[in-house]
Amino acid sequence: MSCEGSAQGALLGSFNYGDTYDQCTDLAVRAGCTTFMFSSSYPVWGCRCCDDPSAAAAHALWSLYTVQCATSAPISVHGDPMFKHNGTGTHFWIKEDVLTPLLLWRTADGLVMELSARTFNRPETGNQWIKQVVVAQNGTTVLDVSATTDDRQMRVKRPARAGKDVNIQVGEDNLVDIEANGVRFVLKPAQATKFYGHDTRHKYEHLDMQFPDGISAAAKPTGIFAQLAGVQPMLAATKELLVEPRLEVKQRKRMGERISRLAERESQLKKQLRRVAAKNPKAAKNTKPAKALNERQLQRLANSELKPAKKPHVMGRPAKQMRTLHASRDVW
Repeated sequence: MSCEGSAQGALLGSFNYGDTYDQCTDLAVRAGCTTFMFSSSYPVWGCRCCDDPSAAAAHALWSLYTVQCATSAPISVHGDPMFKHNGTGTHFWIKEDVLTPLLLWRTADGLVMELSARTFNRPETGNQWIKQVVVAQNGTTVLDVSATTDDRQMRVKRPARAGKDVNIQVGEDNLVDIEANGVRFVLKPAQATKFYGHDTRHKYEHLDMQFPDGISAAAKPTGIFAQLAGVQPMLAATKELLVEPRLEVKQRKRMGERISRLAERESQLKKQLRRVAAKNPKAAKNTKPAKALNERQLQRLANSELKPAKKPHVMGRPAKQMRTLHASRDVW
């Protein structure tokens, strides 16, 4: 069998006499080629990809081979945001409030699928989360999912009908499952659990994403996620996304340190109160317990450190007013 003309794809590699088709398999996996042709009689003809196996014709010297790609490790994209693969988490940042393509691949019938996401951030700390995920088919949006401030709920829209090779399921368990040509991912809402305040957790509700079967090279994926998964070489532009934006980094660091000190001081005061209660239960019973500082109060205290210093005062009045009083010989 041989794929000729437009059905024949790229040359994957050249071989010598005595080489076998097994040596072509790795080259086919790296190239995302699921079917390749190889001649055991003439290995010097090389290993070639077959883009359209259905158009293959009988041939006395060429043979077709199908690559059975092993399932890659699961991938999760969670938090603010973290790409976790093979036990390693990689933090990445994309421009907030801009729909950014993250993964592109093809379906079995040649449709181009595109997974994009929009993020929102918390400027004072630099945290960032995924707020919206859009799936497009040949440039047409077939799925639009957004996180809401409700208790772990999502807003799901399906503006256009997906192709027959694209399977989209919206479950009653508040999960959205998408599969196309071996690339499957699941969307689910999540709270910002790094914050202890209930209101703050809801304010930063976002979307988490899971690829239960990883990202297979068979679908010829490209984009940021394909590079982070190791399916494609890492580009310089993608490496830049792994570095936190330098804008206000120092200010956010100072603010974070200030919040940590305040939280530590609060913890020390609580321990001191417990020691007093242990020594004198009667006095502690009549003592009003200290009220825990919430997220907003901690933030307000942290912001106060970053504000410019106030003008000097004398005896409770501004220095400028004091000079005016002296000039007019007023008596206080």
